Amino acid sequence: GCMAKEAGGNPMADWLLRQGYLFDYLISAAALIINSMVPTVKLKTLQRFQIINDTDTAYPFKDSTISNTVLYILSILFPFVVFLVGLGINRNLVIFHHAMLSLLEGWALTTGFKQWMNLVGRYRPDFQDRLARGDSSEIDDGHNSYPSGHAAYMFVAMAVVAWYITSLCGLLARPARFNFPLALVCISPLVLSTFVAVTRPADHKHHFSDINAGSFIGLACGTFAFLLNFHSPFDARKSGQPKLRGGAPEPPPRHTPAAYPSLVHSSQADS
Repeated sequence: GCMAKEAGGNPMADWLLRQGYLFDYLISAAALIINSMVPTVKLKTLQRFQIINDTDTAYPFKDSTISNTVLYILSILFPFVVFLVGLGINRNLVIFHHAMLSLLEGWALTTGFKQWMNLVGRYRPDFQDRLARGDSSEIDDGHNSYPSGHAAYMFVAMAVVAWYITSLCGLLARPARFNFPLALVCISPLVLSTFVAVTRPADHKHHFSDINAGSFIGLACGTFAFLLNFHSPFDARKSGQPKLRGGAPEPPPRHTPAAYPSLVHSSQADS
């Protein structure tokens, strides 16, 4: 294309610029930075009316069953490993790229909802104990109960993974003999996210309505981001196939490992 020629025939520049992926990366990165730095950090959460002897905020402080470190391993590294295994099976860099892009965009959307909604300032169940402990950082964090970040971030990641597996195996588009056992495999990532979510009220970090809200946000954002980059998992012809941009050719009718050239091959062809 003319953009590739203007960029010196660089196929990667064509991929990033003419097909617009560079803008997806930049906007997603900016959203993640802004959503992480502005609400609850630069802006003060709402100082809600506090009821004396409120039993909803009188739970004892406990350490988290799933720490933030483990949360990020499960919600970022685990999907990456799944997509990497998929790359080893179908040897298709475009599918791998679109899966990772879906994860990035899903995270950007989820942080937008979660972080800004935290400004409502709902007290965590252990808020009174945090006041007694006197740690200012714990007290500030005690205003961030609604919605649950653990639930939101796990569900956005696992939603993308679940749709990725479901689409590639054609579960909803091309029913097979062992459809239900295959369905259990496809939804297993959501079981993991559910486990992480329910640890939060058990650890006195969130109310049940907090994890319900976080789970919905993550599930909705993950599904939206996946469908932004992949064809419908209900389409027997295109299930599991990435949506192509910039006048790229349509895929063949059935999904096979060779249905799309890899990013490397397609780039070489353009050059």
